[in-house]
Amino acid sequence: MSSQKIVSTTYLAAMLLILTGVFLATIEHESGKYLFSIGLIPYTAIRVYRFIRSSSDNKRKNFILLISNIMLILSVAAIFANKSYWMILILIAAVIDLIISLRKDY
Repeated sequence: MSSQKIVSTTYLAAMLLILTGVFLATIEHESGKYLFSIGLIPYTAIRVYRFIRSSSDNKRKNFILLISNIMLILSVAAIFANKSYWMILILIAAVIDLIISLRKDY
């Protein structure tokens, strides 16, 4: 299996863990915050890896995606601190990801 396929598979698995964790945290299930945290570890590692390996044309986009990742890390901290604004941080991260994914290269 190629290294790119391993990275893609790991990224997908991490996103599924994050999505499941967010859903469970929304319905206030105790395991949600742990699934979210576990999924965020490889997700963050892959985002940092992509930032380091990106070309100079894509560095800016990958840096903005790192900021989105920081929002997710802050939301995990807010979940563990039992703060109610963790959903707003996830929403900010989702909007940042959406804007970057819809951005066209000219």
